[in-house]
Amino acid sequence: MLHRPGRRHHPLPPRRPRERPPRRPHPRTDRPAWLLGRHRTPPPPTRPAHPGLQRLRTGWSDRIPGPYDLDLFRRQLAELLDATGAGPRPRPRPHIVGASMGAPVALALLTAPHTPRPASLTLSGPAGFTAPDPLLSGLLSRPALARQTGIRLGQRLLARHTKNNVRTQEDARRLSQLLAGPAAFDGTVHAVLTTLRDTPLHGHRDLYRAAAALHVPTLLLWRRHDNITPVTQLPTVEELLAPQKVLTLDGHGHMLPFEAPATTAGPIADFAAENPPPP
Repeated sequence: MLHRPGRRHHPLPPRRPRERPPRRPHPRTDRPAWLLGRHRTPPPPTRPAHPGLQRLRTGWSDRIPGPYDLDLFRRQLAELLDATGAGPRPRPRPHIVGASMGAPVALALLTAPHTPRPASLTLSGPAGFTAPDPLLSGLLSRPALARQTGIRLGQRLLARHTKNNVRTQEDARRLSQLLAGPAAFDGTVHAVLTTLRDTPLHGHRDLYRAAAALHVPTLLLWRRHDNITPVTQLPTVEELLAPQKVLTLDGHGHMLPFEAPATTAGPIADFAAENPPPP
């Protein structure tokens, strides 16, 4: 686990031995009352936690104090690269890959001061050009309404967004199963809605222009059937970013790495091989 400034860790309570409901003699049958549906003792309330975290006993998801904005995600990415040995020199320059909202995060890191130039950059269906939703923006800008939106509509918003991310019903089913555990985290809906409030999905043109001025070898991947970042945005991104290579893939939706991992990994690996880091 990476311990970041401002991050609060909540340890899970110690495991309790499994207890049976109390058995009370019944006045007529002398059977345990819990078999007859009487004197039931409700289980103690538990906080939902992801099965993996439950096994590791590391805690549940955090609610990081402060805005969930592009600067927070940029710092988290920089800390992750540093912790994995791919950070500043003299370590080897990494190949950075950003998909969807990960693209503006990668560009924010790339254009930040004192950031070493990566060996290559790959963006897949980059976000940053979607028109804002005035209704959702208005709800999230008011704390009381945002809280009620999360409580009453948070899970529905996540489910609807999940279905739009992929193209086939089978992929939607697999993605729903994959996200079922994290969706039960304490703080997941809070993090998603706070990110939508603090990190706009539009207005990132200057960020793409600044990245293009660095002349990092760039691969741009897009999907023709993407409902989240439609292919109609490709000419705009291509003009701003000036990538060295552009690939448009058929038959998949927004979550290309999830729907077709081999189809995604192949071009990225080939592009990285064509642009090795300097010795």
